[in-house]
Amino acid sequence: MHAIRLRGPWEYEPLEVLGGGPLPPAGKVKMPCHWAATLGATFRGSVLFRRIFHTPTGLDLDEQVWLVFDAIRGRGDVHLNDQPLGQFSTEDCPARYNITSLLTDDANTLTVQIEHTGDQPGGLVGDVRLEIED
Repeated sequence: MHAIRLRGPWEYEPLEVLGGGPLPPAGKVKMPCHWAATLGATFRGSVLFRRIFHTPTGLDLDEQVWLVFDAIRGRGDVHLNDQPLGQFSTEDCPARYNITSLLTDDANTLTVQIEHTGDQPGGLVGDVRLEIED
């Protein structure tokens, strides 16, 4: 197995503040992290994270590419190149998705919308990576 960590840069865009109120500005961040440093320790709501990456080169025909999330605080809704992969939450981690058939020859766009209302700041708090397996 070979792993490629998707640490950064990730773009983020707050979508909703729990209980209403103004949205914090969008920005960029490296993963893994929780959103306290960028959105504030008391932010609860929904945030869209976006990461563009290229398809790994030199893949053999029998190799599979998996997208792996080690840890999340909240509930995540995952899309790759506008195709839904599924949903996962804190309890489901690590979460794995076979993305081999969805990879493009150009750049790939990964989006994760996280909703979080818990006591601690939410976010992708564990590694996000591609795993290449025979």
